[in-house]
Amino acid sequence: MKNKIRLYCFPIVIMLLFLVNTLAQADIYKYIDKHGHLMLTDNPTHEGYKRLVKTWKGWEEAKELPENFNLLKNKKNLIQLFAV
Repeated sequence: MKNKIRLYCFPIVIMLLFLVNTLAQADIYKYIDKHGHLMLTDNPTHEGYKRLVKTWKGWEEAKELPENFNLLKNKKNLIQLFAV
């Protein structure tokens, strides 16, 4: 009986750990003022902040999507791309 309880509880505990991990993540923004001071925050107050992402090389500025990028417009191409 105890083995069955452990068998069912283990996947639930693992799923909860992944859920807690994703809830704890936050975006980090960087701003360098006119005096050269580096400011890092998770709550940017103006447009001068750049979002940072962690890559295998370290922290880098996030690449912005092109202005003509429209997910709904490109939906047909994306469906064909990911079709199995």
